[in-house]
Amino acid sequence: MIDQLKLIDLCNKVIDKIDDAMAATPIDYNKVQDAKDDLITAKDEAQNEVDDFEKWADEESKRDFPIEEPTDENI
Repeated sequence: MIDQLKLIDLCNKVIDKIDDAMAATPIDYNKVQDAKDDLITAKDEAQNEVDDFEKWADEESKRDFPIEEPTDENI
């Protein structure tokens, strides 16, 4: 999950840089937009993995696990 969080952070930084470049420099907008779309897709996929994991972890934390009392046989 740490890898997904790092990827999401990286994608956000790159997307911001592309936005800045498009606003400041006359460049090929279509190429930049394609790159940005690819990054957004990668970030969204990673975010979905993180969201799914967090949902699973939240559900697991709410489960009631029976605690087995020690017996002479277990000792």
